Order: sequence, then C-alpha cells, then structure tokens
Amino acid sequence: MNPLGRSTFEPGQPDLGGHSMDKVRLLESIEIFKQYYLQSRAYYEEDERKWKVDLSTQFQGIFTPDSIASASFLDSLRSLFEDSIAAQLIILLSGGSFYQYQRFLDLLVLGPDQALLSGLFHDLLFSQARVRNRINNFKSAIDSLYKGLPRKSTIQLNLISQFLGLCFPNEHYVYKSTEFKRAAAYFEYGGRPSDSSAGATYEYYHGFAKEIKSTMNEAGLEEVDFIDVQTFVFRKDWHSPANLEQEREEYEKETARAESLSVGALVDRIRKSKPVPTKIVHGVYHYRNPNIAALVKKDAQGICDLCGKKAPFENRAGKPYLECHHIKHLASGGKDDIVNCAALCPNCHAKMHILNLEPDRQRLLDVAKERHSRLFATQGWYQV
Repeated sequence: MNPLGRSTFEPGQPDLGGHSMDKVRLLESIEIFKQYYLQSRAYYEEDERKWKVDLSTQFQGIFTPDSIASASFLDSLRSLFEDSIAAQLIILLSGGSFYQYQRFLDLLVLGPDQALLSGLFHDLLFSQARVRNRINNFKSAIDSLYKGLPRKSTIQLNLISQFLGLCFPNEHYVYKSTEFKRAAAYFEYGGRPSDSSAGATYEYYHGFAKEIKSTMNEAGLEEVDFIDVQTFVFRKDWHSPANLEQEREEYEKETARAESLSVGALVDRIRKSKPVPTKIVHGVYHYRNPNIAALVKKDAQGICDLCGKKAPFENRAGKPYLECHHIKHLASGGKDDIVNCAALCPNCHAKMHILNLEPDRQRLLDVAKERHSRLFATQGWYQV
C-alpha cells in the first residue's frame, strides 16, 4: 500500500486487471459495517443470511454433475423456479426483474429438450474453460433459444451469475448491476471491462468483490464468503459527497416544512415514517428525521428540558430557539426517536456534549419517556 492509502493490484492477478481502490475508505466502511450491521459472528440479520443460504442449498442440490445428467433435471429446475418463495428470492437477486424471471420460466416450460439444457448448464458450471468464456457461451446459447419463444428476450448477466454464485458461494458472486456500480464508484475501483461481453463484465466486478472479501478477512471477519460480500455491496447507503450536499439541502427544506405542522400532524407523520439509515460518506453522517426534532421542540413550548428556563432568544422566524439533542449519541448507537431526544437551550446542549453527567442524562431520559407516553398511544418503540 502506498503512502496515500491506495492499493494497486499486481499484474497477472486473475480477473483483476490492474484496478485500484481506495483502501482506507474500504476499511473504514467495513468497520462501520461491523459496528452497525453485524451481531457477534452473524454478519448481518440472521433471517437475511438464512434465506440466501437456503436458496444456495437448493441450487447446489439441483446443479451437480449427476443431477444435471439425470432425467429429472428439467423437472427439478422447473419446480424450483415455480416455487413461489424461491421465485421471489430469484427475482430479488436478479435486480427485481420479474420480466427476466418470467422469460426464463417460459423457456423451461416451452423451450429446449433435456439433453440440450443439461449440456449448457454442465458447461457453465463445471467446464474448465475461463469463466468469461463459459458465461458468454451460455448467454449466446440461451439467447438463441429465446428467439424461438412467443415473447422474445435475452438472458441477463445477473441471472447467469446467480447460477454460479448460488451453486458455488465461496467461489463466485451474484452480480447486481445497480449496487455494483454504486459501490465500485464509491471505492474508486477504476477501469472498466476490456470488452463489452457479459463474461468480461462479470470478471471485472468479480475482481472487485474478491478484493472486498480479502479486505474483510484482513479486517478481522472470520469465515467471510461471497454471501457476506454481497450483503456489504448491496447496501443502499453508499453516497458521494456531491449527493450528500444535495441531501442536506433537502433535509433543510423538510425541516422547514415540519416546523410549520401542528403537534398532531407531526405525531401522525412520525408514526408512518421509517427509521432513517446511516449514510456512508467517507466517514459517517447520521441523517435525522426532521419531524422528530420539530415535535420535540414544539412540545417543549420554549422551555429547556434540562434547566427548565425559557429559550435565551428567538430565531428569525420569531420562535423560541431550542436545539434537539440525542440523549444517547447517534455515533454511539442511539436512535433517532422521541424517547432519545430532548429540547435544550444552547448552554445545556453544550453542557451535555462536554460533560454528559449521568444525573442530567437520566433527567432527560425521564422527560423524553413522559413526552413519548403522552403523545403516542404505542409506547417504547426503541430502547435507548
């Protein structure tokens, strides 16, 4: 690694093509991933990992050399794609394309004979040829078969990558273009595939995934596989500084709208809102729900929740100036919720950030709990 913290891949490394990546930013984001998304050795929510592993197990049972060569292969493949739960997961992993999924199901029902399809899948999964060639050959053959169907189509790379990634989760990666492009741009994974073929594109992004997998291991995550890497890359919180500035402007506008609403309207909006996620922006910026801040300050009626005194001045809109304080700081895992927020005068706000005395903290928790109980029929959304 050079002094700027950027790592360049050595020439000759398979599939990587000499790309570069911002290693400092990658390590920082993995640490955030560990802090906010990982529980012990369960790398992300257990249910999410479980369905991916279960689907992978189904694929591995169907796509073995013996089962592919068996007379029941086509029936097994149809059954998998017709199963409602598996179908939903396949659509999800294919980038949400129901059309792509349906066209492949049409192919299984109306298309090739057993021997032809068995040969295509055997060559894709078990041939010793280079991965890019296997993918390109499979895509060309399936696209030719699609031409014989009533509704023409082509098979997409992310569906082909499912067959590889779900059959061999420790070796291959499920490709999903939107998430790949977002994360690759954020980590400055440079260059582009050497040609426009599906196989070259897969190799390019697979090299990116392998570098993340290697760095996750270096960062102290054990037993990392590509299902873990997929969850890391498929996150929705990769944001560039330019996007951040735009979102700050939107936040300020939303805050102004929230402050004009009544207490009842704010309560209703908060009930319907979802928790606002953490955004990764070469560091951490914790987005707030403007309705919560507006409701806390409006309910305080110009009186500081800590010292009990009136706000020291009014803002330009002529309203008492109080600041919304998160009792357990967001950076420490606190929630952006009524039970974790208090309305403070500037002096008390500074005091909490500098001293954060336990008696003061407990007083604010009591005030926040009472406010939540009074304003909301449903209590205890989150534990602070």
